[in-house]
Amino acid sequence: MAAPRHDPATTRAWEVAGTQRLLALVDALGDDALGGASLLPGWRRSHVVAHVARNAEALARLATWARTGVETPMYASREARDGDIERSSQQSPAALRADLRGTAAVLEDALDGLVGEAWDARVVAGQGREVRAAMLPWLRTREVWLHAADLDAPGGPEAALAGGPPRLLHELLSDVTRTVGRAEACPPVRLEADDEPGAWSLGPDAPDAVLVRGRAVRLLLWVSGRGPTTGLATATGAPLPVLPRWL
Repeated sequence: MAAPRHDPATTRAWEVAGTQRLLALVDALGDDALGGASLLPGWRRSHVVAHVARNAEALARLATWARTGVETPMYASREARDGDIERSSQQSPAALRADLRGTAAVLEDALDGLVGEAWDARVVAGQGREVRAAMLPWLRTREVWLHAADLDAPGGPEAALAGGPPRLLHELLSDVTRTVGRAEACPPVRLEADDEPGAWSLGPDAPDAVLVRGRAVRLLLWVSGRGPTTGLATATGAPLPVLPRWL
C-alpha cells in the first residue's frame, strides 16, 4: 500500500490544514515580531513568510505544467528564487500577510485544475528531482507545516506542529529521514518515537546503529535540523549523532 503522502486526496486536506495553521500564526504575530529571528539561520520570520508565498507560486507553475504539458519550471534559477524571497521579505507586514494568503489561494486554484491523468504527469521539483504531479500537495504540506514551526511563534515550534492531522508527523518523519539517510555522510541511526508506531532508519545498515528515542515531534525537529534536542536520548546515553543537513 502506498504511503498516505503519495495520495493527493489525503495530502490536499493536510496542506489546507497546514496553510490555515500558518496563516493563523502569521496573523497572530505583531508587526514587529515579523522582523524577529526565525529558526532558520540568517532568516527573519518575514523571510520564512516570503519563502512560503513564493513556494506557492512555484508549485502553481508545476501544476500548470502538469495540466497543460507546457514546461513551466518552479524558478528561473536559484539566484532568482533567492532574490525574490529577499525582496518579498521587505514588504510591509500588511502586504506580506496579503501576499501569503493570496498566493496560497492561487495554488489551490491550480491544484483544483488537476484532474484525471494530469495527476500522473511528470514535473521537475526542487533539487532537480522529477516527481508525479500527485506529489505536489505533499510538497506543499511539508512546506507549510515545517515552516510554521520555523516561525518560532509564541508556544514554540512544537506548538505549531501540535494537533495536526493523524499520520502527519509519521509521514513527515518518513520523508525527512529518507532524504537525510541517503546522504553520504549520514551515520547509522535508528529513530523510535514514544508516541508514534514504527521506526525510522538513517544511513547504512549496521548493527551498531545509534538508537534515538523521544516524542515524534522532537525527533522530526531534530532530524530536519530544527532542534531542540531536549527530550531526546540515545539508548546508551551517548551524545546525539551529528546528521547531514536535510535540504
